[in-house]
Amino acid sequence: MSLRVARAAIVSILMLPVFAAPAAADVGDTKEFPIDTPFGVSGVVSMVTGPDGNLWFVVPDGSGDHVGRLRPDGHYSEFTIRGPTTPGDAHIIEGPDGALWFTQWGQGVAAVGRMTTDGHYRRYPLDSNAQPHDITVGPDGALWCTDFIGNRVTRLDPGTGALTNFPLPTGVAFPDAITSFEGSLRISTRTFNNVLVRMATDGRIESSTTLDLEVTQLTVHDSQLWLGGADGLARLVSSPSGETAQQFATGPAEHFAFDTLGRVWMPSHTNLGLSDGIAPARPPTGVVSRFDESLKGNLQGGVDQFSLPDNTIVPSAIALGPDDQIWVIDGARPTRRLFRMLTGAGGVGEQDFFSRDRLIVLLVATLGGVVIPAVTLDFPRFRRPPVAS
Repeated sequence: MSLRVARAAIVSILMLPVFAAPAAADVGDTKEFPIDTPFGVSGVVSMVTGPDGNLWFVVPDGSGDHVGRLRPDGHYSEFTIRGPTTPGDAHIIEGPDGALWFTQWGQGVAAVGRMTTDGHYRRYPLDSNAQPHDITVGPDGALWCTDFIGNRVTRLDPGTGALTNFPLPTGVAFPDAITSFEGSLRISTRTFNNVLVRMATDGRIESSTTLDLEVTQLTVHDSQLWLGGADGLARLVSSPSGETAQQFATGPAEHFAFDTLGRVWMPSHTNLGLSDGIAPARPPTGVVSRFDESLKGNLQGGVDQFSLPDNTIVPSAIALGPDDQIWVIDGARPTRRLFRMLTGAGGVGEQDFFSRDRLIVLLVATLGGVVIPAVTLDFPRFRRPPVAS
């Protein structure tokens, strides 16, 4: 090979066009979904992905509630239901029958509501002095809800509509969160002792555990019971001597949701003032924190924070969406928007076409005993284009 030919080959390779790949969406990136409704979504604290693959939540407006449904493509629908709900008290879940079940309370109305995915609504009235709060499906397949001021939990048979009340042993327990775990019901109370009650489906109190934190949400994930509140996130740990709560330094976790990788996402209006030791902590703003237990030994205790677009946002309800991404409602008043935040799971987020950032081309030629140095071509990082939103 002549030197002229070798030089021409090298120049030709160096002049290869570099094609810019589409910008990738990164973990924590958000997309806003405006809600076209005159009622706003203030007061929404609970949201769930329904069996139809849409997001559902109760919209309390003080004069007549609505149940909101948001499709992943951003199309929003609203269904009117009878009876206003005090903002902050409506919790919603998917029931055992494929419908949405939720609590209603306010202005003389106390009920459990049921709505099918096509918008058909039915109300199950409770005692007029009840204040239903959280709701869950029990190990017996019935609906169970806490009565915050009635000091009891109520069982609702989804087949017959029959109601049964089970009082708690103390007079001022203020039962709040409820879930099903290990064949029993677990109920958090808001007394000064912050007790976690274990109740059988026949109403018997099996045990009670005093906690060091106030609990507003109970969630079972990967066969473990997680507790969240203003004091942070905790996990219930069993031992021969009883049960205790293992706490994590996450900051407020009054509402939280797990992603498909087992990380916990928690909305908050002020960040934790986290710093990497070099740059100053970010100023307060609407943020969503992510806790990764596998990283709890790092500088930030396993907590990363992702800012929402502006500091007027007060994130409240949070849920894992049908697209495996985290969805958050802006709880500020007035507001008409939801946000989808990328988790990096489910094929959405930053992923490289190649496992290396650079494509290296080595050209080595021997020309009469002379070795031409290797040539390295640095290309921009190739990334998978983001999934269409």
